[in-house]
Amino acid sequence: MRMLVTELYRLEVILDSFQGKYTVRQAAEKLGVTERRVNQLRDAIRQQGCEAIQYFPTKMERNNDLI
Repeated sequence: MRMLVTELYRLEVILDSFQGKYTVRQAAEKLGVTERRVNQLRDAIRQQGCEAIQYFPTKMERNNDLI
């Protein structure tokens, strides 16, 4: 599994919140996101594992009609 540094940092903060090192509010402040987003990330990690927070850009298709 390959992850970006930002993804690793996000994962570290979320995992620390599981262990009680940070509250959800503190984790949100540290990551610059809302508490709701932290809870979404925590749920995703519980269900799908660490791969849940990886960023996969969507495939953008060119619209040839505009060219």
